[in-house]
Amino acid sequence: AGKKPHYKQIVWVKLGNYRWWPAEICNPRLVPSNIQSLRHDVGDFPVFFFGSHDYYWINQGRVFPYVA
Repeated sequence: AGKKPHYKQIVWVKLGNYRWWPAEICNPRLVPSNIQSLRHDVGDFPVFFFGSHDYYWINQGRVFPYVA
């Protein structure tokens, strides 16, 4: 806990009632422009979900490091 996530890191993400899902943290400058323009709060960062291939802006409280 307390470690900040970094770009390209694989993490587990929890959204609403969905189960934890694996995602990769993305550099905000490298995601598609339609994703860059989505509403998000200061400190949020984009993730790319594996399987669904969706992007989402997320805060650090909703991610957990993936440990192999």
